[in-house]
Amino acid sequence: EAELSVSRKEITKLRSEGKGDERECKRLERKDNESKKEIARLKQLLAESQKPLQEAKDETKKLFMEIENLQRQHNKTTLEFYSQGREKDLLKTKLHRTKS
Repeated sequence: EAELSVSRKEITKLRSEGKGDERECKRLERKDNESKKEIARLKQLLAESQKPLQEAKDETKKLFMEIENLQRQHNKTTLEFYSQGREKDLLKTKLHRTKS
C-alpha cells in the first residue's frame, strides 16, 4: 500500500507541475491500478489462509469447554460416591453402637 500511495503522489506531482507527458501519467495510472488489484488479491489470500486457523481455534475452544464440563461431572460423581460411602460408614457405626 505504501508503493501505491507513492505512485499516486507521483501522478499528482507530475500533473501539478506540468511535467511529464501524458504517456508517463497513463503508465503511472496503470501501475497504480495494477497495485490496487494486487493488494486486493493479497488481502483475499490472507483472509482465506486465516479461515482454517479460526476454525481450529473455534474447535479447540469447544473441546476445552467439553473437557471442563466432563471435569465438573466427574467431580460431582466423585463427591456423590464419597458421600454415599460416608453414609454407609455412619450407618455401620450406628449399628455397631446399637449392638454394643
